Amino acid sequence: MARPNIRQIEAFNAVMKGGSISKAAETLFVSQPAVSKMIRAFEDACGFKLFVRASSRIRPTAEARRLFMETEKLQAGVARVENTAKAIRGLERGDLAVVAFPALSFRVLPRAAAQFMRAHKNIYLFNIKQSFESE
Repeated sequence: MARPNIRQIEAFNAVMKGGSISKAAETLFVSQPAVSKMIRAFEDACGFKLFVRASSRIRPTAEARRLFMETEKLQAGVARVENTAKAIRGLERGDLAVVAFPALSFRVLPRAAAQFMRAHKNIYLFNIKQSFESE
């Protein structure tokens, strides 16, 4: 039994939200047969049926509704990872290390940090103390 992949989970969520294979296909910009194939593969990976197929309509099973609560959380987590990667790529997020002599770190550095943080509202300041021993 193969593990489900993120694309299968996206297809499953799109079907659950859209209520049909065709709406899911439109949402995902793929064909209806592609969505059907991903749903079948996801069902195989899960080991149980997710939808009851009656003529041209599908209905989610109780198991599908239960699983959907978890797959939505997963998809939200993936979106957070994508947003974080985009922010890092766009230099909107990162780390900055500042080293200063003790004399500067008590007066000049706090003022400069405060001014910088006022100009950049999404910046968080962490105080990390390290001791350096001379060798």
